[in-house]
Amino acid sequence: MYGEPLNQGQNLIVADPKSKDSTTFVDVKSETLRDIVREVLGNVKAVSVMEPKPSIEQIILFHFLPELKSKLNQLTHGEQSTGTPSPSLVAPSPADPGACADCADPRKLQHNARSHPEGVEYLRLLIDHIDKTYAAKVERLASLLQRGEITYDLLELLFKPGCHVYTKCFGTGKSRCVVFDAAEETTRKDVTHLKLECHYLDHDNHEFGEVGIELGIVKFRGRKPIRTLEAFPLQYHPDSEQIARDLIERGRKFAQFIGRSSTAILQHCKGTAFIMKNGKPLALNIDSRVAIDAALFREMMPNYRRPRVSDCWEDLSIIRGISLKEEERREELEKFKANGKDQHSITDDECLICCPTVRCFSFTDKIFVECAVGDLADVQWYPASFDRLQIPNDTKEILLSVTTARLSGNNDVVFDDFIKGKGRGLNVLFYGVPGVGKTFTVEATAERFQAPLYSVSAGELIADHGDPLQLDMTLDRIFKIAKRLNTVLLVDEADVFMEKRASYQGSHNRLVTVFLRKLEYYEGVLFLTTNRVMEFDEAVLSRIHLKIKYPELTQNARRNIWESFLSEAQTLQGPATVDPSELEHLASMKLNGREIKNLSSIAQALASVENTQVTFKHLVKATKANDKFVEEFKNSGRMQGMYT
Repeated sequence: MYGEPLNQGQNLIVADPKSKDSTTFVDVKSETLRDIVREVLGNVKAVSVMEPKPSIEQIILFHFLPELKSKLNQLTHGEQSTGTPSPSLVAPSPADPGACADCADPRKLQHNARSHPEGVEYLRLLIDHIDKTYAAKVERLASLLQRGEITYDLLELLFKPGCHVYTKCFGTGKSRCVVFDAAEETTRKDVTHLKLECHYLDHDNHEFGEVGIELGIVKFRGRKPIRTLEAFPLQYHPDSEQIARDLIERGRKFAQFIGRSSTAILQHCKGTAFIMKNGKPLALNIDSRVAIDAALFREMMPNYRRPRVSDCWEDLSIIRGISLKEEERREELEKFKANGKDQHSITDDECLICCPTVRCFSFTDKIFVECAVGDLADVQWYPASFDRLQIPNDTKEILLSVTTARLSGNNDVVFDDFIKGKGRGLNVLFYGVPGVGKTFTVEATAERFQAPLYSVSAGELIADHGDPLQLDMTLDRIFKIAKRLNTVLLVDEADVFMEKRASYQGSHNRLVTVFLRKLEYYEGVLFLTTNRVMEFDEAVLSRIHLKIKYPELTQNARRNIWESFLSEAQTLQGPATVDPSELEHLASMKLNGREIKNLSSIAQALASVENTQVTFKHLVKATKANDKFVEEFKNSGRMQGMYT
């Protein structure tokens, strides 16, 4: 709001100190004063000081009162400015419209001040006006700050443009910092709150940039501890120095992730993640390997949007009542704006405001999520598991050779079809009875090559009542993710796609047809497993490069499997103790690999309760518990499919 001039003789500074409007502006009409203000406020995002006669919110001038006083002292006594410089995370470049060559040069500024001494007087007048206007509020604020408290009407005095604001990540609840730009009181659905426009740093898989974010503090009565506000300046946090150190360290970690390469980065996330559902963040606890790839995230989730602060309030749906003009403004606020930074030149201040999450694909949960940076760690691979496979050595060699060619990333040596893009993948089928190592072979192969395993079951693919169109879209999505992230893809229990088509099975035939078409153009590594011994469809088999049958385990193979699992069945009292004769007795039992694993796990649990090591006694006890059930299944002829 604009009112009477501060100087009645000349209309040089205009303000209305008695205004009850929530926003009061000051018109600066003196050219010399304008240049001074440009120097002090040149990097403040909330004002446009490059206009011939800038109009500036009075509260902003209050926040930069120390700088204005320091500048007055410099101009009147020729001393170097000692005020706190206006904070900015990114220094203006010569091309920056906020950078004024004249006003940035102290000698030029002093020359202008001597040539136009009235400009210095206007600066003094402006300072006196701001001092008097806020004197009562400053006195109240000082009293409240001694107790670490604040009232709603004094909130605007806490937030200086450019200050670091402490808040919580709306999805993970973890600490974060952003930079404050401007504030505005708004009311939606009868809820009044102070809206804080801020920004932070993120990466779009190509470069760093600023992203706008809105925070909010709901109007409250009386006094309130500052540390309990939804957002507040970091300096008022009781442990601000430690918080800053932790966030800077996390920001460095964030920069390392996005700076390694242009491809996805593999990590293990154990902790907090979230996904947007119905416009609100849904928190998840995950324990999974993840691939960090912001570009793929946006490609596969084109409508993904983080909520504004009001969307997260209980029973408040401001988004549905927002005007088109405000919606367009918010979209502009949230646009990614590159600033030319890279991970090597990022400063501590920039690390402090880095995004607290990264966009990932979770291989266990099979969904795109935002993972907390602090919950990510390097993947622990287990390449030795490949050596434990109970399959012939020549089969291992073939698997290593063909998989190496596809996972090496060298597309020049991949065998191609006469038609470009066709037949460039590797499709391997493992078939045989349950529990003989088919799935473990795929898992061990992925570990051997340190490639993520992306496992889906046939049941997941046809979950939508076997709809061919839905299968087509699902396979498109899975194959795109698998190829982009260079995974080992496993379709487990793929019986429905392997069985021979028949004229009376229309729905089944359509599913197989869709699968065949997609299979032919997939360029990655695909493993399929099936437990059923059946009549395979010839068209499917013709698209399988390698077909390996898994026979029932020999006694020697069972012995090796027992040894492997017993070596893992440790308790606090030590490793399992089973002598060679006992091990031979165990190997003579016709069990499959999954049964051996389950019995070893039960024996470990029994020994742990008894506070002892796993012994043959525990294994016998675990085996006898299953004897009656197994005998009944043998008698009914259903033992073959017991452990599918």
